[in-house]
Amino acid sequence: MVTAEVLLDSEQLGKFWIQETMPEVTRYYTIDEQFCEQYFKDTATKDSTGRFTVRLPLRPEISLRESRQIAIKGLHAIERTFIRNRELAGAYAQFMDDYLQQRHMTFKDTTTINTE
Repeated sequence: MVTAEVLLDSEQLGKFWIQETMPEVTRYYTIDEQFCEQYFKDTATKDSTGRFTVRLPLRPEISLRESRQIAIKGLHAIERTFIRNRELAGAYAQFMDDYLQQRHMTFKDTTTINTE
């Protein structure tokens, strides 16, 4: 009778572990994720102190031509909002002044900006 109980306990224990085991999930990576994974494997190095060096994956083919027009449209929308809401315009100006005073930003010489 003891063997039957041990067998029963063993079966129950096996069923318990089957229930507790996480199912394997197949992860499908996007093309960008696959590129980054391979890029990391190809370029990551470890120096003599044990620190890892990883190069950033940059995409030289990205075109920013339309981003200027999008930024200008956004600026015009904000300006229209400020014309309609003077209180918001004042709060924004105060925020930007504080930001400048805390040296989180600086003025840029506009003569060196490429406007093409």
